[in-house]
Amino acid sequence: MGCMLCRQGGPPDINLPNGSGVHQHCVADIERQIERVRRSCEDLAKQERVANEKVSERDSLRFKIRSFFSQPIEPRQSLERKARALSEERKKASVLLAELESKRTALFDYWPSYPPDWDSRRDEVEQRLGKRCTGCRRRVNGLHLHHIQFLSKGGSNRPDNLTLLCERCHSKAHDGRDLSGLFGKDTPRDPNRVPSNAELLQQAIAQGRTVVFEYRARGDRRYQQRSVRPAELFD
Repeated sequence: MGCMLCRQGGPPDINLPNGSGVHQHCVADIERQIERVRRSCEDLAKQERVANEKVSERDSLRFKIRSFFSQPIEPRQSLERKARALSEERKKASVLLAELESKRTALFDYWPSYPPDWDSRRDEVEQRLGKRCTGCRRRVNGLHLHHIQFLSKGGSNRPDNLTLLCERCHSKAHDGRDLSGLFGKDTPRDPNRVPSNAELLQQAIAQGRTVVFEYRARGDRRYQQRSVRPAELFD
């Protein structure tokens, strides 16, 4: 089983619920690539905007009067070529950014814990379902985001496997378990992760691999991500 990102190298550090795996350094690398390309897109867009503004300025009365007394430093045709070149470069960077983000999304679809883009997935599900419980069809505050097919049963974090349930309906989906205070937009936890996490931990200890998990310190609203090699805890 190779890494789903680099398709090569040694055995993956992180096992995914769909049976594939990924190197931890490959996850960090794609995040760095996305950030770098995103900054490049923003910088190119800014340069393109400035170039187009300079082209538009050539049509203003002020510029025409000023150019009557002195020739502009850069000809209009040169500015137009620069703006077109910047536009093409920005489009290519945007395509590359979309490809990298698509790879990351495919990875997070089967992330072994709640993925870093969980909030955006929730927003997508809320837009699709209209913030209504799909069980009792009521509109209530504090809807829970629920995996239709549990992660421990081979489910995914894909939006088509996510739905919204009120606390009562969510409890029914988990055999009457008390879920009060465990879920909500800022507390993405699901009891069906416990068996899967236990299996991942056992595998990591046996194989000396790294596991990734998310935690929230007391008083914090957002979750942070951490990775550990469980075998090291017993040295």
